[in-house]
Amino acid sequence: MNPTSFLYFLTVCKTCSFSKAAELLYISPQGVSKAIKKLEDEFQCTFFIRTPEGLILTPSGEILKKYAEKITEEYALLNKELSDLNKKEVILGTTLGVYQVFNIPLLNIIQKKYPDFSISYIESWDLQCEENVYDHIYDLALTSGPVDAVKFNSDILHTSAVCALVPDGHPLYGKPLIRLDDLRPYPLMLISRQFRIFHYFCERCRLHGFEPMIYDTAVMVENMIRVCPDQEVIGIAIDSFIEDRQPDNYRIVPLPAEEVHWELALISAKDHSLSPQVRQVRDTILNLLRYPKL
Repeated sequence: MNPTSFLYFLTVCKTCSFSKAAELLYISPQGVSKAIKKLEDEFQCTFFIRTPEGLILTPSGEILKKYAEKITEEYALLNKELSDLNKKEVILGTTLGVYQVFNIPLLNIIQKKYPDFSISYIESWDLQCEENVYDHIYDLALTSGPVDAVKFNSDILHTSAVCALVPDGHPLYGKPLIRLDDLRPYPLMLISRQFRIFHYFCERCRLHGFEPMIYDTAVMVENMIRVCPDQEVIGIAIDSFIEDRQPDNYRIVPLPAEEVHWELALISAKDHSLSPQVRQVRDTILNLLRYPKL
């Protein structure tokens, strides 16, 4: 039994014609007919009946169609996984700013350790990283959690406090710790909607019974807050990204970790087996980067 025969069979099912199927498959109608006849001889069944409107499936053909679709899909996956064994490139996606959190030449370390294949490193938004891993464009990605456990395998590498940037003179300026409930009456500048932390922070506020009052969003909150004309506005940022860049006349005040925090995860698609090369890169990243912050 040749898996190609199932492809021919399914194409005939789609077109209801040997000649139209042959056009799509770039072979002769006789070649298609011969492949179907071979299947019928092998299974001792008739799969098509000729009608004035074209070919229609017999009950046996309906059963074969159901299994042929599964077999061709599994065969394609098998081909992909086997070809991945010889893959010479590993594509690693990362959310923006990861390098400044770890401050090590991650890509150079991995490339020196595995000179026989190349490592491609692509920075993008959190949500784009997830989408590209799910679509198998990236082999792995460093992105923020919480991660969908149905779609992804994930390992938490780093956690960090979420903090408030409070302007001098603000009612919350002198507090050593700011809780989510404290933020209820104030306008907030949040990180861009392209980052998961935006959605996670809003979700945590809703769990505390209020919708956050969003004044604006920015990729780098600590830069935008400097020029904000409204001194009621509090910036919400990730401590690991701003600890060395505190804006003038602002205090960095942590929020309780049990209420909200940021985490960085290494993810891979759950529906896809990793090649040996990808597993090697994954294990190296885990060994180099896994440590707690909170």
